[in-house]
Amino acid sequence: MSLEILKIKKDNIFCEDFNSFSKNNIIDFNEARINAAYAPNGVGKSSLCRVLEGQGEFLLNYNNNAYDNSNCNIFHIINDQNSRNIIKGEAKDFLLGDDIVKEFNLKEWIDNSFANTFSNLKNKFNEDLNISKKSDEKIRWLDANVIKIVESIVARGATAENIDIDDFINTISKMDNISIEEYELEKMKFIKSDMNIEVINQILNIKDITKNEDVSKLEQYDDAISILYKYYDSQNCIVCDNENIDTDSLLTLKQEQEKVIINNLSASDKKILEIILTKFESEDDDVFDIKETLMQAITTGNIEVLEDLIDSLNYYKDIYKKIAKKYLKDSLSTEFVDKYNEYKKILNNPLKFSDEDILFIEEFIADNINKEIKLERKDNKIVITMDSDNLLGVERKDLKLSSGEQNFISLTFELLKAKNSDKEIVIIDDPISSFDSIFKNKLVFAIVKFLSKKNILILTHNIDLIRLVEFQNKDDFGIYLFNNFEGQENGFIKISNFEKKMMISIPELLKFIRSSEIDSEIKNERLFLYSLIPFMRGYSVFIDDCVTKQKLIMLMHGYKTEIVNLTEIYNNVFSKNLTTIYDISVNDILSIDIDNLPEIINSEKYPLFNKVLTNNLIYLYLRLKTEKVLADKYQINTDNYDQLSSIIYEAYKSDNEYDKKMRIFFYSKKSLLNEFNHFDGNMSIFQPAIDISEEILNKEKQEILNKLNSI
Repeated sequence: MSLEILKIKKDNIFCEDFNSFSKNNIIDFNEARINAAYAPNGVGKSSLCRVLEGQGEFLLNYNNNAYDNSNCNIFHIINDQNSRNIIKGEAKDFLLGDDIVKEFNLKEWIDNSFANTFSNLKNKFNEDLNISKKSDEKIRWLDANVIKIVESIVARGATAENIDIDDFINTISKMDNISIEEYELEKMKFIKSDMNIEVINQILNIKDITKNEDVSKLEQYDDAISILYKYYDSQNCIVCDNENIDTDSLLTLKQEQEKVIINNLSASDKKILEIILTKFESEDDDVFDIKETLMQAITTGNIEVLEDLIDSLNYYKDIYKKIAKKYLKDSLSTEFVDKYNEYKKILNNPLKFSDEDILFIEEFIADNINKEIKLERKDNKIVITMDSDNLLGVERKDLKLSSGEQNFISLTFELLKAKNSDKEIVIIDDPISSFDSIFKNKLVFAIVKFLSKKNILILTHNIDLIRLVEFQNKDDFGIYLFNNFEGQENGFIKISNFEKKMMISIPELLKFIRSSEIDSEIKNERLFLYSLIPFMRGYSVFIDDCVTKQKLIMLMHGYKTEIVNLTEIYNNVFSKNLTTIYDISVNDILSIDIDNLPEIINSEKYPLFNKVLTNNLIYLYLRLKTEKVLADKYQINTDNYDQLSSIIYEAYKSDNEYDKKMRIFFYSKKSLLNEFNHFDGNMSIFQPAIDISEEILNKEKQEILNKLNSI
């Protein structure tokens, strides 16, 4: 089960080699289930995770199947801690157990089904029944038992969660089956229109009518007044052709005649008259013949004339109400009711973790942060709580935990999610970069033990992590160097088991240097000894060899001039029998052509170790060169200022702009102030050499040398 990557592309992050990936492109899970890809910051570890999540292009083969960014479902990605602001997901993503799975599946089905029901009902009430807000007057026409439900559906911003499902089911289940009588579409359209609600209500509330035969003339007067206003400037009547008419007098006459008729009407008749004169611009709008019927009723004073109109309006209102009820009735399926009742029964059963989850949550997570983690139901949802507060989906700042505890619990839950996922490969980006040693050990234990059925790729720039994984999983662990720079060897470069041992274990490194095997592999003996100066100095501190330490100090500060027998030190530290005598000083090291360093040790057999020795020599050279130039140029008293950082400050201690820039320049260079230059407190000779890319180191080297030459 090898993972063969054929293409990786995201913006301009990955160099050209990754567009058609054919070398160093295989992660072999057959050889090791857990693999680490080591890379310095800035190489693209997090970007690689994002690409494999689908935020870029990729092609790959795995387990005899081809995948790309459109169809890949084999990766479970755990991003670095800066991307884990909350514990994302629902409880079901983290838990095992048939009962919990059944409950989640039922809940999910119910939620999705009811959301669709809600959406369909909302559309029907909005578009078909023209009800789009809970204050709509037409809602008052409905039966009292459904008004609350309809209001909850049509309210602006309402969602399915606003509906009480129990109330919804109980109310609708009690409804009889509903049949709809025949009706005319135009008349139903009239009933639904918001413009006609006031007219309908006024007509249905008419109690009596006063006879007024003159009311029929009102429309004539109204038309006449409109015509006179429209043709006010005309001297002749456009109807009868009379000449020199007095328009003002005619207007006054018609208005007075209209006023007399209106004043003789009762208040209720005036409302009816308003409907007659203003509500229907054309006969096509008046599908119920309302205007003619009302005119006849007032003219004759016979209210019985309205009975058919009122009956017809009530008939259509009743159909409207039935349509609304039928929509509700038809929305509730037998399947939904059955599954909801099944879910309600499950809710009466107590929740419990599966055995594996109990081990992981209660014994691993809870014990380490001294918090009680429980499984609970809140608002009909299964949730994981910590000291009774919801844990999932909560922003980290709201968790009552220290930063270390936040990172720890966030990552462990991500591991739990990965453990229970159906994905075959778990990719973890920098999992333990900010944890203390106790948390690091426990998290590596979780990765190794709880993801025992997964293939794992860890992206990291932390040798401590690699060392811990190897310690807990010796026989099933591989390491690759991940490189991504134009003009270099790129991809996932496999580290041999032998170099892996040296990288992880100081005893293994010492064993190799002390062996006779290394003697024949050294290509440049002088540079080999030079490159080991910082390591030997650190080792002398470890074994409390003060004499050796003091001698090596003479070769680790650029302002020193003493000559040191490096052969003697090498033989004593590593129990070797080197015969060539190397009496050297700082000037000998600074005479090296740093831009054209030869192979130091067999790079074909030990490519990583050769890189380590080369880079460490560059570190030493740059540090010595900087100290020497600054100490000589600024006549610095190195008895008082003997460390590089203090020399830099003494050389550029003023607040003027030039000194500030120079201080910042030298302090910012990783190759100068890297703590591993002396290996005090940390004997990892590999980390400083692989913790910076070749491209960045060469860039820094050139910048520093150019700056020193300009002083």
